[in-house]
Amino acid sequence: MNEIIAYNRNQQKTINYKSVFYYSIHNTFGADIISEKFLATLIIPDNAVIEKEAIFTQSNMIIGHHASIQRRLYVGFLMTGESVIMEEEVESNGDIRADVWCRFEKNVNCGGDAYLSEFTVVNGKIVVEGDLDIGKNVKLNGGFLSKGWVVVRNQLPIMVFIFLYIRELIGIGKTNEEIDKALNELFLDDEIDIEKLKEANISDILNHGGFFIIPVGAKISKGVFNIPENAVVGKNCRIDENLYCSRFEGGPDMTYVGFLRSRGDVWLAEGTKFRGEIQSSGKLIVGKNVSIIGKISAKSAVIHETSRIEGKTSCGSIRVATGDDFELADYKNKEKILSKTESYEKLKSIRNEKETVRKPKKAAEKTKAEKETEAEAEQTKADEKIAAEEKIAAEEKIAVEENEENESVEPSSESEPEKKDEAPKSRRQKRRAARSNKSKDDLTIVNIFTGENIEKPEERKEIPGSE
Repeated sequence: MNEIIAYNRNQQKTINYKSVFYYSIHNTFGADIISEKFLATLIIPDNAVIEKEAIFTQSNMIIGHHASIQRRLYVGFLMTGESVIMEEEVESNGDIRADVWCRFEKNVNCGGDAYLSEFTVVNGKIVVEGDLDIGKNVKLNGGFLSKGWVVVRNQLPIMVFIFLYIRELIGIGKTNEEIDKALNELFLDDEIDIEKLKEANISDILNHGGFFIIPVGAKISKGVFNIPENAVVGKNCRIDENLYCSRFEGGPDMTYVGFLRSRGDVWLAEGTKFRGEIQSSGKLIVGKNVSIIGKISAKSAVIHETSRIEGKTSCGSIRVATGDDFELADYKNKEKILSKTESYEKLKSIRNEKETVRKPKKAAEKTKAEKETEAEAEQTKADEKIAAEEKIAAEEKIAVEENEENESVEPSSESEPEKKDEAPKSRRQKRRAARSNKSKDDLTIVNIFTGENIEKPEERKEIPGSE
């Protein structure tokens, strides 16, 4: 890791920085509090929008070491740590400062100055509105366009710098004690002990200027935010994401759609609208006027009486919070939290109120369904009536035609036997009549005693005097 010796004009002394990244953070925050603990938390500033394809924010963004981001970035000021991989386009309204071994796979648009440290690779085209400062062994494979100065740096090695510094001190007549004191001041670690800082002070420092901070080692793909440590969300943010973290704290009026998995507590501030699934290995703290639609699984839960949850809830215990002045940090305050029995009765009354509100709605829906059913029944009856009338008319028509055919048939003579009382009504009946007549013509009468044929009935002659 490179070291940078910088001179602090305010404190009139030199400070040693581990890398360009920490030096840039120092200049940005204006305080000597440079530690990786400040980059362990995902901080999403106010009014940020996180989608599955891109991240939009007007705030400045700081990306920790070894992070991987597979989404487009639209930010104000961008600062990246070492070995950061950006696989999509980057657009910044301000400066871009990239530490060593960073890689940009696609185009980079910079609205200010761009500083690219050693061994940085840009495979797309970089367009800079200001100056372009390039370190050693930087590769711009897609070309570049700069409207300001282009500076190629070749930094002086730290050991050479120390040698020249000591030589200059000896040259101006400094003693050994003075030289040792100067070197001690040169390499003085002026960092504040983070362990002694209170959590509130750390939060104030992290939120200085409304920064969007992506922690060290974060993996941000197109479907998942995988954060090693905690996640803090500001006001009025819209998040469409599947998030995995150690602890989650959402700000007021947040809209969250997706899956949330926390290895610790989950806090949802006032006015939050959550749609998806929550899995927490710790406590779930729900503030005022929060709406949750989906599945909830937590070790325990504290829910304000004005919040509503629709979906399956699996918690070890559920307590109800009361009062208009309830804050998320008051979940341990016994004066604002009801007991288990009171919480059960409160939840039961809330459930009864929901059912009471839903009953008129269900009755109205049922009446509407009944009306639709009655209308369909009436339409069916009308259709059946029309079909019956058409059937009766068709039968009457057939009957009239049959009567006309019967009248047109001439009666047979008295000498011939009547073959049929009525005329055939169809071809099938005609064929049957023809077969019947043929069988009568072929009929022969045989005397069973003598075996002689007897004349057919129509050929027998009448014997005079026989009746």
